[in-house]
Amino acid sequence: MKAHIIKLLLLISFVYVIFLFIESDFFLVKKVNVEGNISLVKEDISSKFDKLKGEKIFSLDLSEMRNRLEEDVRIESVNISRKFPDTINVNIEERIPIGIISKNNKYYYIDKNLNIFAYYKEVKEDNLPIIDLKEENVEDIKELLSNVLNTKIYNIISEIYQEKDMYVLTLLDGTDVYTYKEIDSKKYEIAYNIYIEEIKENHLEYIDLRFKDIAVK
Repeated sequence: MKAHIIKLLLLISFVYVIFLFIESDFFLVKKVNVEGNISLVKEDISSKFDKLKGEKIFSLDLSEMRNRLEEDVRIESVNISRKFPDTINVNIEERIPIGIISKNNKYYYIDKNLNIFAYYKEVKEDNLPIIDLKEENVEDIKELLSNVLNTKIYNIISEIYQEKDMYVLTLLDGTDVYTYKEIDSKKYEIAYNIYIEEIKENHLEYIDLRFKDIAVK
């Protein structure tokens, strides 16, 4: 009987010591590491995470913190973790602008999924095309962008708009590229190479990708 009491007292003492250790200053947050591309949210994020210093590392609800941060339309993803005994690591990925749209007489940046997330000039990225985005062509624009976005020709597009059943990609020098939403990336790469060669000697009016053979004028 005495042995059981002694074991119980030892267990209680052990738990109590662990509790005191956990509640000690040893587990107070002293450092917050924030990494990732945070050019848009840097100031907001810094002030929020500075407030964590001095808090008990075990008492922080990391899931709630992550959910609140992801409510910011400028943020695409957040990962938050503890590094014992006193550090919080945060990795934030902002949305990457791929174009500019006009809405209610104002210009906004959009990401690859056509989400609006920043005012024009809020992002230090000017070499992006203006996209004529309408409610009825959202899905078509998504398909078009999925094919052309990661090609070399995308870097020299100044404007994208719909004209009847086709899309027009106006290049920086004024050359128009006539295309359909389903034209694949390989054809855009071929068109880029043709453009680079032709522009050395000729002023181009258009490059037409709508047919099997690419037409140039």
